[in-house]
Amino acid sequence: LWRGWSPSLMRDLPFSAVYWTGYEYLKRKALLTLDRKETNFLISFACGALSGSLAAFLTTPFDVVKTHRQVTLGEVKLTVLSQLQMASLLF
Repeated sequence: LWRGWSPSLMRDLPFSAVYWTGYEYLKRKALLTLDRKETNFLISFACGALSGSLAAFLTTPFDVVKTHRQVTLGEVKLTVLSQLQMASLLF
């Protein structure tokens, strides 16, 4: 039940950190640049799309490791491989 837990955390924690930090930074910059006090749909959408794209780009290797571990869970004994060892095998 808990075997895929660490690869999921290695993907989800950095993704969330990059996404939310980037979103708040871009939102602040947009509000200052446009001299506004509140965001509208377009500002929120653009900031979310940009920060989500960056977060996805940076964390895709972790997602590949996680998916590979989940797919091969029944085929290969992976308990002795660390996340870094798995990444070195894939990349």
